[in-house]
Amino acid sequence: MGRMRQKGERSNIILNEFDMLILETIIDSNKDVAIMEMQKKLNITHASLNRHLKWLKEIKIINTTQLPKTRRTILSVTKDGRTIYKILKNNISKDSYKTKL
Repeated sequence: MGRMRQKGERSNIILNEFDMLILETIIDSNKDVAIMEMQKKLNITHASLNRHLKWLKEIKIINTTQLPKTRRTILSVTKDGRTIYKILKNNISKDSYKTKL
């Protein structure tokens, strides 16, 4: 039997279904997507969303931009992030990564 993961430790999966859902939401949006809007849309706690966003930033899939004079943080997908998302979306069944909300 393999080693048990510690609380908060990620598996060896680079992008899980929720990471894919975050990317899909940002890419499919016709306007800027703020962290608070993403949290409400996906019905996820702020702490949980931040863990996913931290990971996606760490592997350079997304960028965050703090708007001047506001506390609003805008999410955007990097060029590499769009490429990776396209490859995964086109080659993996949507049911494999799509979270049922």
